[in-house]
Amino acid sequence: MPLKYFLMKMPSGGGKFIANAKTNNYSIKDFLIYICRKNRQIPVNTYKEVFATMTEAVEEILSEGISITIPHFMRIAPVVKGVFDSEEEPFNARKHGIGVNCTILPDFIRKVKKKITVKRINMPGRTPMILAIRESESKENAVHRDYANRIKGNYFIQKKYEFTGLTILSGTDRDKSIILEMKDINLIKHSKQEIIYNIKRNFIPPEWLVKGAEIFLRLRYKKAEGWIDEFGVCSTKWMC
Repeated sequence: MPLKYFLMKMPSGGGKFIANAKTNNYSIKDFLIYICRKNRQIPVNTYKEVFATMTEAVEEILSEGISITIPHFMRIAPVVKGVFDSEEEPFNARKHGIGVNCTILPDFIRKVKKKITVKRINMPGRTPMILAIRESESKENAVHRDYANRIKGNYFIQKKYEFTGLTILSGTDRDKSIILEMKDINLIKHSKQEIIYNIKRNFIPPEWLVKGAEIFLRLRYKKAEGWIDEFGVCSTKWMC
């Protein structure tokens, strides 16, 4: 089955368009059924037990400050988040935090790229659409860590979807992205045509997200079934 996508016009993008993928989501039940088809000699309950044990083991290993690398697949690592005012400042749970980074390894991405096919579809109607991005201090088309940020557009409130954050994609390397979840932002306003938020001080951007970097911004929504979909896209820049 091909990866379905539709094109959306980039505001202030010189008449260019960007692809927005439209994916279905596998529940854990669907995933287990798929795995069982790959190896019918192993009962589905065995896979359930393995997943449960693996989840518990990963939690314990990460809590000991140790990262895990699964060759040709991914790397999971615990990280410290937050801004320290000096080299001598100790960790403060009220100001700093602990997070987990999950990085898909290049070998796995290359394999997926070789196997996947794509199919263009018509744009779905009445999906959240970004028309403009502004940071409140200079009113520039930018995302700023120190000021409130404003997103203007249409259909930001959806009956069947819950707004869950933002995705930032590199403007120069589409394989690089980071998710701003609700724990990373303070949501000031969320209406049909406007989202105003600021980024919490303990959010630590990845190395590629530097001041002046060209980025794309997408809105993340969760459906009742639990899967995440992304809507809207706008070209902007990161200001730290």
